[in-house]
Amino acid sequence: MFFLICPRPTKKQVKFFAIKETIKLNGSIKDIQSKVMITLFSLFAEIERDLISLRTREALAAAKACGKQLGRPKGSLGKSKLDGKEQQIKDFLSLKISKSSIAKLTGFDRSTLHHFIVSRHLS
Repeated sequence: MFFLICPRPTKKQVKFFAIKETIKLNGSIKDIQSKVMITLFSLFAEIERDLISLRTREALAAAKACGKQLGRPKGSLGKSKLDGKEQQIKDFLSLKISKSSIAKLTGFDRSTLHHFIVSRHLS
């Protein structure tokens, strides 16, 4: 069956035809049968959304209980422009030189240096 759900469908004059079930809703406000059917269809759709959400949460909880790691997998460290300069950066950090100054000395952007230091656990 095909459902056409629309907020306040009777105000928008939405027409609904279910050919197999021979259901015709013309969206007229005066037609009580249309109002009842539209209300029922929207209720069914809302209940189905809630059930899908519930099943999803239950499946995630079950997977987590079985020890499955949920979420995006951890990526490997990608190549960096600063690869090979780890010792030099560690030496600068041990001398208490600011990250901005280290960035100027190495010729790289401050944010690139910061990300490299955090991802390689250099500080």
